[in-house]
Amino acid sequence: MGIADDWALNVYKEKLAQDGIAWHDSGVNGEQGKLLSERVRNANGTVPDVLLLNANAIRKSAPSGMLLSFDALAAREGWNDVVPAAIQRFARPNGHWIALPTEIHRINWLWINKKIFDKLKLKPPETFDDMVRAAQAIRAAGYIPLAHGGEDWQDTLLFENAVLSAGGPAFYRQALVDFDQRALRSKTMERAFAQLDVLRGMVDAHAHKRAWYDAAHMLIRDKAAMQVMGDWVKSVYLQRGSKPNVDFLCVPYPGTGGSFLHVTDFFGLVKKKNNANLDVQTRFAAIVMDRQVQESFSIVKGSIPVRTDAQPDRMDACAQTAHADLIDADRRHTLISSARQEIDNRAYPIMMKVAQQFMVSKQTPQEATQALANEFKDYAASLRR
Repeated sequence: MGIADDWALNVYKEKLAQDGIAWHDSGVNGEQGKLLSERVRNANGTVPDVLLLNANAIRKSAPSGMLLSFDALAAREGWNDVVPAAIQRFARPNGHWIALPTEIHRINWLWINKKIFDKLKLKPPETFDDMVRAAQAIRAAGYIPLAHGGEDWQDTLLFENAVLSAGGPAFYRQALVDFDQRALRSKTMERAFAQLDVLRGMVDAHAHKRAWYDAAHMLIRDKAAMQVMGDWVKSVYLQRGSKPNVDFLCVPYPGTGGSFLHVTDFFGLVKKKNNANLDVQTRFAAIVMDRQVQESFSIVKGSIPVRTDAQPDRMDACAQTAHADLIDADRRHTLISSARQEIDNRAYPIMMKVAQQFMVSKQTPQEATQALANEFKDYAASLRR
């Protein structure tokens, strides 16, 4: 977890302490995808009360019955009415509330240095062609168009945005979640890689050595004009004193307006023998899902609450936009989970490998399209063996 995550977790720790519950951090042996039994243990060999999970881990843990269900608490607190159905799909994989969504991060954001855009009299781009024209003006003025780093997940985040922009929500799922070979080999996928080709031309020569937060500092320090990143980057901007609509702007990645591409973290609470600690675990669940607690957590984390009844007046301008877009996307069925949450832990690294290989090579969009389709074809075949 990063610095912003640690700061945000303090919100939980302080609230729990007020309720007489102590928080003790404890790493566990094994990775999230292996949470299928009580072999998940911390350093001293005991099973923790709470696990921080991703969507894949929840799906794999559900059949084992190792996680507590909070259906009664959910009914009493009205979670079904305030948590979007697209998130409930992960929190209730077997129809029961076995996971607690902590926040929602939008990842189809374009962050803009307002000073540079104002100086060059540029408007935030709505289409990818708009973004290309803006990048040309930005580079001509001596700035780096796009702040970016060399981590494989950053390249994949760019790629996911390009796929959503080129093909829309239905195509995104067909290609990156269902691995539909027609979608993977289509002209639409070639257009997504063509976008990525243009994007790799917007970054500087040192991007491959850079972490995401270093790229964020480039935007803050007026070195770069744009950054494509999830809204966790906002915590870096804010901690350095930058303000939304004053120092930076936030708009949907060009071509993805109306869609909300997201990742979400969850807590799972482990069943104990004879329901030991059940009272404490139930109070923990109620605190995590409390509206005001989620609001306070998200302010620090840079995310927004997963609850649609969160109060916008506690949010900054970007979070207010995200909150309104979340509600709209939930209504329009364009609230899309990142492929990172949808596909097997063995499949996502394939996507990362192809995306990063394209970013650091001279592959053509056509070659990359075939490479991705072939990789997923081989992966699908391996599952049938």
